[in-house]
Amino acid sequence: MLSAANMFLLGVIEAKPVNPYEIVSQFEYNRFKDILNISSSTVYANIRAMNRKRYIEFVLKDSESAPSKKV
Repeated sequence: MLSAANMFLLGVIEAKPVNPYEIVSQFEYNRFKDILNISSSTVYANIRAMNRKRYIEFVLKDSESAPSKKV
């Protein structure tokens, strides 16, 4: 069973493809980190764990002005 934080992360990811940094920034801006009582490092760890369990997958997105990002 997924934790509340992981279900929330899946909801954010389902809305649109985003990279992990954007998710953490959105969590900080909307104060979701305070509501869910999780740190930035936990968000990154949960994203990696969900990728390993194949709940989500990363795709490299090319950018002309910046290096490729995982989304």
